[in-house]
Amino acid sequence: MHLLIKSIWYVLRQLRSTIKYVYFKCTLGSYFTSLGKGTKFYGRLRFGSVENNISIGEHCMIGHDVFLSAQKNSFISIGNNCSINTSTHIVSTQRITIKDGTRIGEFCSIRDQNHSFENMHEPIYKQGFTGAAISIEENCWIGRGVMITAGVKLGQGCVVGANSVVTKSFEENSIIAGVPAKLIRKRGELKKAD
Repeated sequence: MHLLIKSIWYVLRQLRSTIKYVYFKCTLGSYFTSLGKGTKFYGRLRFGSVENNISIGEHCMIGHDVFLSAQKNSFISIGNNCSINTSTHIVSTQRITIKDGTRIGEFCSIRDQNHSFENMHEPIYKQGFTGAAISIEENCWIGRGVMITAGVKLGQGCVVGANSVVTKSFEENSIIAGVPAKLIRKRGELKKAD
């Protein structure tokens, strides 16, 4: 009897997961060019300007209150086995690529554009934006509260310390932190004694 109950429970859990996937595939289809199997949404997902130009791979975890915005002629691509945690904002006017296996903590901001502000005789809000694509390679770990700005490329296996502001690109396996973020050391190197 106990085995029967466990089997029924397992089937119901699998069915629930499938129903959630189909629901999100149908209701969110107008936002995504593709939505991979096994991807789970843990709460409300919010959208800004979206033109059916967001791709999310398989077996991803998208936390509560994540905000995605990809304006016309821009694109957000999230690979397989990624996690994006609570209240993270990903906003694109160019292209943002997040590759397989990347982990992004809570309250992060990834934006591939900045306000133009050079003209002293015109309000900033009227000056438009400048921007450049962002690329986060495979197996990166972005700590809680990180800001990544336009034009940044993080190489494979980078680790970004919590609350850092990343304004330039870093090579693979870099451990970076700070405002602005600086190289602390490379993964695999011994820590320096204090």
